[in-house]
Amino acid sequence: MKNCGIAFKLVSLILVSVFLVFFLIGKHNSNKIRKIYMGVVEENAKNLSFATLNKIESVLAAVEKIPQQIAHTVQHSSYRKDDIVFLTRQIVENHPEIYGATIAFEPNAFAKDKLYFAPYYFRGGDNGELKLTFIGSKDYNYFDKDWYKTPKELKKPSWSEPYFDEGAGNIVMTTYSVPFYKDELGKQIFMGVVTADVSLSWLEDLLSSLKIAKTGYTFLVSERGAYISHPVKEWIMKENIFELAKKKNNSKFSQIAKEMIAGKTGFTTIKDLYMGKDSCLYYAPLYFNGWSLGAVFPKDEMMAGINELQKENFIYALSGLGLLFLIIAFIARSITRPLGNLAKATEELATGKLDAAIPANDSQDEVGRLGESFRFMQQSLKKYIDEIKNISKLPGENPNPVFRVGKDGQLLYANLSALKLLENWNIKIGDPVPVIFHSAIEDSFSEEKSEGLEVERLDKIFTFEIMPVVENEYANVYGRDVTEARRAEEKLKIIAEEKDRIEREMETANLVQKGFLPENPPDYPGLSFAAHTAPAKFVGGDFYDFITLGDNHLGMVLGDVSGKGVSAALYMARLMSDFRYASMMDSDPEKIMRSVNGVLAKRSRNGMFATALFLLLDMKTKKLNISNAGHHSILIKNKKGDIREAGKADGIPLGILENAQYEKQEIQLSSGDIVIAYSDGAIEPINDDKQHFGMERFSSVISETENSPNLLIANLQKAISSFTQGRMPFDDLTLLVFKV
Repeated sequence: MKNCGIAFKLVSLILVSVFLVFFLIGKHNSNKIRKIYMGVVEENAKNLSFATLNKIESVLAAVEKIPQQIAHTVQHSSYRKDDIVFLTRQIVENHPEIYGATIAFEPNAFAKDKLYFAPYYFRGGDNGELKLTFIGSKDYNYFDKDWYKTPKELKKPSWSEPYFDEGAGNIVMTTYSVPFYKDELGKQIFMGVVTADVSLSWLEDLLSSLKIAKTGYTFLVSERGAYISHPVKEWIMKENIFELAKKKNNSKFSQIAKEMIAGKTGFTTIKDLYMGKDSCLYYAPLYFNGWSLGAVFPKDEMMAGINELQKENFIYALSGLGLLFLIIAFIARSITRPLGNLAKATEELATGKLDAAIPANDSQDEVGRLGESFRFMQQSLKKYIDEIKNISKLPGENPNPVFRVGKDGQLLYANLSALKLLENWNIKIGDPVPVIFHSAIEDSFSEEKSEGLEVERLDKIFTFEIMPVVENEYANVYGRDVTEARRAEEKLKIIAEEKDRIEREMETANLVQKGFLPENPPDYPGLSFAAHTAPAKFVGGDFYDFITLGDNHLGMVLGDVSGKGVSAALYMARLMSDFRYASMMDSDPEKIMRSVNGVLAKRSRNGMFATALFLLLDMKTKKLNISNAGHHSILIKNKKGDIREAGKADGIPLGILENAQYEKQEIQLSSGDIVIAYSDGAIEPINDDKQHFGMERFSSVISETENSPNLLIANLQKAISSFTQGRMPFDDLTLLVFKV
């Protein structure tokens, strides 16, 4: 390097330095882009997974509600064979998401001469027509099936592992089973289960419809690790995720599988069992039954765009280095040539002509040539710098309008895009630019800073930035087409206004629904009343009402319409009117229930029904008559704090059977008794640990609260809110409390 020329050293050092800078910047950008891109992939995977889980959970949540209500009804009523068969058909017929259902009894529980009794309706006919069969035989002993044994042993509802139901439904399905009991001398005797079967074929259709890059996919495993859905059909119900990971010697996948079964959520990179290549995996649990969803994103496909970008950047960097080499070589030569001439002049000066000055004329001696060389170099560099400055201030042709104007507003230069735009104003090079630009140009020069301007022309919107070059008395004007951006902003504004309108309408609907409910509880001497309702959505299907019937009698009704939202709210409003009309005709709770049920059954649509309580209080004698249509019993707390249950459901929900019969129960209340009626939303809220609030906690709050209806409702609300920690409720909450 010591013996190398200045040009070689200059070119080498600059190129090496620039290469290192390019390399470090490229490495940093690559890592940053990959990190950002992986974050985007993870967010997309999360959104896709949760959207899919929400679709599945919404179906399973709707399925759970049906057997729970039927089990509650069967548990508190006596039915003939035809009634059980009819109820079973109603489960399947009115709920298209359910493939099949049965009400299966214990041995000899339904009839002493029948070991098996389990009518099973399922969609086994052509075009999904319903078929009926009575399951239970030596070949199909349902007492040994998991869907029967598990809820019996656990004494609570449960989802079964997916299975092929040979001998009954004859498809791959999962079953939700709810046990029901008979009360004998205060002891709960297990009587059987109510089930709802869900075909897993719709899960396969749902997951296979999701597209992830070219070869990505989603899969679903049960809480024991069995594949429920997967692109490889041979794996479904035949392969286990743990065994498959072991076969393929993939220990990391085994660990991830354990986290999936444990109900955890995560995002990781892993070698996929199916495709055998590095992939990104996002997994999240299915809330209701312990299943887990996995979304696989092939890493090479996800990073294809990044890799292509890096390849292009590498090519551009090499091209830039080549161009830079040519430029530096040219500059180095321009520098070293005058230095060579200077060396020759120095040799001449060494002869003793130290005072020789560089002549300012066209002499041909060495000093003259050196002077000319320096002057030429100076002129060349100045010209070169001016060219570089001009190039940097005025870009070449580009799709956006760019033009240059003098301080007086005269058009000096315009690219093709600007010429097309200015032609509309009939302006050419040398003409003054449109008047709309004049004020901004004057301000930019007076303030010596850039000025912005927005112009609408030819059905398009442009923004212009006017950048003055004060020393040269002209300004560069850079335009940008923002038409699409402005239209997008307008659309977003319209969407936001529409969202606000819908929310206002829903709030109005909530106010209208509240208008159907009593504005204030009644006020009678010796009695205190309180009530509260909170819909799961803007509007709901729970209702309550106080109906004055003569001087000494007060009717109270509390009910729960199946479903939620606007349809349930409309059904509720009509139902409240029916109760008021029926109670005015005859105040007997038993007759009121029969009358309202008859009306609802005739006009019932889409399988909607309602559970309800009607209470008739004699305010003089403190006698309370109750009729129950498939609803929760009331609770009565006495002065000592003891709580007892009364008014058990002895009738089916309203709107199912037109000629259903209902009974009434008479209770003598004592001074200090407090009566509590409630809907599902009081005992069924769920926390993050998948636990229900339940009757035990509900009763505990009642026991610990002083006998004040308003205080009791406030404490119950506070306890439920603390238990769920802000989780959105699945069901409407209604409480009606009074004290004698």
